[in-house]
Amino acid sequence: MNGGRILKKNIDCLFLGDAIFDVTVILQKTRNPIVSGGTVNSKYISISPGGIGNVAVTLSKLGGKAAQCGVIGNELLGDMYRQDLQKKKGHTNSF
Repeated sequence: MNGGRILKKNIDCLFLGDAIFDVTVILQKTRNPIVSGGTVNSKYISISPGGIGNVAVTLSKLGGKAAQCGVIGNELLGDMYRQDLQKKKGHTNSF
């Protein structure tokens, strides 16, 4: 073992935590109240990495070197998370 060193590149900040999404839905004003557990239609739905993923991407955009350590599922949302991270020039190495 190399002294427990996992990351081979220098980073400014390591973020530990869950890989989660922020979901934003813009709703039209309605006369009927939204019922808990009900269904609504919207022309605008945005899904983007949230939580520590947001902070890591922001630090990178400001010129810092960020790394995120967390678990990403091997399913549709996990694939979306990886694709979004790669689109933002993030690395998605796993071990």
